Amino acid sequence: MDSDYMNYFKKDESHVEMVVEIYDSIDAVKDHHLNKETGTTDVRSIHTKPLGLNTAWSKYYRTTAVCVLLLCVLLLTAVTMLGIKCNKLNTANNQLQTRYNNLTNEKKQLQLQRDQYHQEVSELHSVIFQLGGTPWGRGYWLTAACLLLLCVLLLTAVTVLWIKYDNINTGKDQLQTGYNNLNIQTDQLQSRYNNMKNENNQLKFQRDQLLLHQNHLMLQQDQLRKETSGLQNVLLKYGWKLYNSSVYKVSDKKKNWHNSQVDCTAIGAVLVIVNSKEEQEFISKSFSSTDAWIGLNDLADEGNFIWVDGSPLTTK
Repeated sequence: MDSDYMNYFKKDESHVEMVVEIYDSIDAVKDHHLNKETGTTDVRSIHTKPLGLNTAWSKYYRTTAVCVLLLCVLLLTAVTMLGIKCNKLNTANNQLQTRYNNLTNEKKQLQLQRDQYHQEVSELHSVIFQLGGTPWGRGYWLTAACLLLLCVLLLTAVTVLWIKYDNINTGKDQLQTGYNNLNIQTDQLQSRYNNMKNENNQLKFQRDQLLLHQNHLMLQQDQLRKETSGLQNVLLKYGWKLYNSSVYKVSDKKKNWHNSQVDCTAIGAVLVIVNSKEEQEFISKSFSSTDAWIGLNDLADEGNFIWVDGSPLTTK
């Protein structure tokens, strides 16, 4: 029998017994006829049914209902522990309450409910006969074993989940550490980039300054060239020859070495001092056909020649 209907049966047992008694009374007066002539009733026979059978069946129903209720409590406890079918049981309970209210209010469906009742009683008889002699203790032990196995499985699943949770937390910490290190490296790279950018700006500024200085030097060089060209023309006019930053001239006066040095000093000059091979070639090329003194002497030490500025002679 459906457990939902058994719960209903338990709740309204007195109502069911009353319905059965009414049906029995209707069957009992089937042979009751009205005497048309006398206007009295002729009761041929009134059959009644013993109530002992109903009382016995009620005991069975109660016992069965109690057993089913205990089974439902066990199942409800297991379902509550598992947390899976709680909503379905609540829905079934609400549907059962709705069915009970509809049965009470709608008398026109009493016949249909009676047929369903007889059918369910037959099904209950079949279940009782099938379960006859089976000890309920075995069912309890089987349920307990199933619940224990389920608890072991749940404990194993929780343990596995906890291990995975620890691994996830460890990986999360490692990722956080790597992320922090990357942030530090990013900050360092950003700082280096900013320093290099500042250095680059400084280099650009220095480059610009050097370009300006170079342009200024080029202007000065052009101006110096112009001045040198003009000065060279003036020097050539007075018999002087320009080489690098020095001017050269051979005096037309014939004097000894000492007097020649005195004359040079009087005009702010000295006897020529040869400092490089290029200067020597310039002098030889410019004054090759002229006899003249140079600023080299050994007056202080015979055979040890020095220049008039005191520097020693080098023949390189």
